[in-house]
Amino acid sequence: MKFLVKMRMVFVILIYCEGVFSFQCDESMVGSCHCASDKKATYQLHCPSYQPDKKRLDVLVKPREFAQVSCVRGTTSEEVFGLLEQLQLGELKTLKFNRCPFPMETYQKTIENMGITEVKSLVIQGDPRKSLDKSLMQNLTVIALDLRYSANVEVDADFFKNSSSIQRLHFRGIRGLQLNKHSFNHLPNLQNLGISCGKSCGINVFKNLTALEDLNLHGNALTELPDGIFDNLSNLTKLNLGNNRLRSLPKNVFQYNDKIEEAILSFNCFDSLPDNLFAGKQNLGVFDFRRLNDKNCKNKSIGLELPGTMFQNSSVTEIKLLHIDVESIPEDFLKGCKSLKEIIIQSAYIKTIPKDLFKDSPFLEKVDFVNNDISDIDVNTLKGLTKLTTFRLNHNNLSFILPELFTDTSELRTLHLSNNNINNFSDHIWGKTPKLEELDLSNNKLSRVPGGNLKEFLSLTSLKMNNNLIRSVDTMIPIGISTFRNLNTLDLSANNISGNIDIRRIDTGARSNKLSIDLSRNKIERVMLSDHLMTTKKVKFLLTKNPLVCDCYATEIKEEAETKNYHQEKLFNVDVDDFVCSDKKNLLETSYADLTCPFPSEILNEKCPQNCSCNLNRYNRTVSVNCAGQSLSQIPENLPLIPRESDEIILHMENNFLTNLTDSLLRLSKNNLSNFESITKLYLSGNRLEYIGNSFPSKLKYLGLDNNKIQSYQNKTLQYFHQKVEGSKLDLKLGNNPYDCNCNSLELNHFLKMFYSHVEDSKQVTLKCLDTEKELFILNEKDFCSSLSLITALIPAIFIFIILCILLILHISYKETIMIYVFSKSWGKIFFSEEQVDKNKPATRS
Repeated sequence: MKFLVKMRMVFVILIYCEGVFSFQCDESMVGSCHCASDKKATYQLHCPSYQPDKKRLDVLVKPREFAQVSCVRGTTSEEVFGLLEQLQLGELKTLKFNRCPFPMETYQKTIENMGITEVKSLVIQGDPRKSLDKSLMQNLTVIALDLRYSANVEVDADFFKNSSSIQRLHFRGIRGLQLNKHSFNHLPNLQNLGISCGKSCGINVFKNLTALEDLNLHGNALTELPDGIFDNLSNLTKLNLGNNRLRSLPKNVFQYNDKIEEAILSFNCFDSLPDNLFAGKQNLGVFDFRRLNDKNCKNKSIGLELPGTMFQNSSVTEIKLLHIDVESIPEDFLKGCKSLKEIIIQSAYIKTIPKDLFKDSPFLEKVDFVNNDISDIDVNTLKGLTKLTTFRLNHNNLSFILPELFTDTSELRTLHLSNNNINNFSDHIWGKTPKLEELDLSNNKLSRVPGGNLKEFLSLTSLKMNNNLIRSVDTMIPIGISTFRNLNTLDLSANNISGNIDIRRIDTGARSNKLSIDLSRNKIERVMLSDHLMTTKKVKFLLTKNPLVCDCYATEIKEEAETKNYHQEKLFNVDVDDFVCSDKKNLLETSYADLTCPFPSEILNEKCPQNCSCNLNRYNRTVSVNCAGQSLSQIPENLPLIPRESDEIILHMENNFLTNLTDSLLRLSKNNLSNFESITKLYLSGNRLEYIGNSFPSKLKYLGLDNNKIQSYQNKTLQYFHQKVEGSKLDLKLGNNPYDCNCNSLELNHFLKMFYSHVEDSKQVTLKCLDTEKELFILNEKDFCSSLSLITALIPAIFIFIILCILLILHISYKETIMIYVFSKSWGKIFFSEEQVDKNKPATRS
């Protein structure tokens, strides 16, 4: 029980201490400052007011972490530190003063007056027009001190008096910085020192800094270094001499710096480097040497000669020479560099790589000689480099690469050979680099893609062949999809590829990832895909800047372009304005009905009936066969379907000489090659059809019988129409035929009234009754099929029958008299001969 009471007391004390030693803000006033929440920090203080004309300073505070004091120009030291002492900011790790006046007391005393404890890092960014009093830095307890942008700072022996806790010290942009050999006497624990004063400020000051590990002298306009300048820095591990004006280095400059790990000499004016510069350094890791600072180097000689013993027997692991004119590399440049893993020498005007350059560096993993003048490379150059994973020779003058170069590089993953003059890449290289993942052959003179003789190569993920002389991709795309099954990038842009990309028969089932094929900036007209590829979407095509044809193979691209789902994976990256469509329309403005492919053609070799034209519409999966106006008396046989592309036939037989539809359709149905049952639309307008029957394709959806000579339909024909309209929504066109104005049209009348919406031209279905055309749909049965109408129709026939009977009776009764009378006339001898008349005369008596 006593234990629990004690724990509670401790907890209360901790909470109390938290409130005492941590800055608190209730979003109103703290001291004379207005306090508010802040996104960058926790609080922002405006002292003494928010109003710009009254505000003297701002303070960003994140309790226990940092505080940044930013002062208004013209504010006095009394104003600033009088306000700050009221805040009592508590425990902080970092304190920064930004363009504030210097305090009247030391910074350590000022920090204490502000109620700040545990400060580890102090940043003082002063006014470049004000001088820093040399007594202000005494008695500091911070670990890191950063002095920025002050003027005329003289660091004498007492400048850092009683400030031995400082381990990291940086001078940045201080004009008139003066250092001497006693400047750092009171900093025995200094490990990291940076001096950047814009011009020479006296740097032979490191004699007593035996603990120094990191020295940064970047950007000091140094032209030379004194002998022995680094001799006492026995613990130095990192040195930055970049962005100066050094032309050379003292001999044995690093003789006593055996712990050095990294040296940066970039952006200087070197004419030469001493022999044995890093020889024997067994802790050396990185050497970084970049572009010589030509604009600040007067009378600089052209070409830096590298000493052959520069890294002899050192532990260097990484060498970078970038944009430095060295022209050649000594053959013993890497002698004894057994730990070297990476060498990068770019833009150095090198014409050749010595064949034995890497013989002492068997653990090399990366060799990079980009942007040089190398035109040939010995096949033994990479001999023994069994660990090599990256080899880059971009932007050189190579015209060929022999497979023997890669005899020992079975671990190679990256091979970059772009921007050369290579015209052939041997397939034998694949066998020597079985783990190759990235191959860049762009901007060369290749006419084919390597790998055509391979059955399978699983490691390659990126192949770049853009800006070459490739004209055909008949085997290229299949290689990318089938052979390189893990390939995710195939760049063939900016070549001379023309015509069609046909991958309808390529199987992508074995692919595990998505492949992006860049075919932009070529002369491609179409991309023909398989249904499987469309479904799985394992390939994406970039097709911009190609003269794409606006035909049936643009269907999928149009469908995808119209998709509003922006999260859906796209199969094409294409500009719809690249399509050459009729009437100056782009692809989106063109209807699917106009996206057709005529055949037979280069891309579709199916036959079309003689004297007819055929078109494929892949969107509707239909073949249109147009035989209109060809004076045909029969429907052609062997109507075509395109395998895997079409299911239906639309047959146009308008304006021909068909008379009996039943005979034509029966003949088609008995021919197994006619695809009779696939006919879904049959246009027969303007023929001479009189008889129709009911032998139609089972899939028929449209039948056009207008403008023929049909007088009536059999009941079985109308029954077929009835069933089809109810079952498959058959649409008809029946107008402008001479239909009987009698009861023969009664069933047609009933059909129209039931299904008029399925007869496109129902108003043109008329009867001609007593020289008057009447619209059948609006007629009633009695209007054309009644008993009175029947009697009226029979009267002429009865009248003719009576006349014939009278003539027959007269003929029988007065036959001889009639014959004699007729014969007596001059014209009568045409009908009777004299013998016939004499024969029929009565006999006379003698």
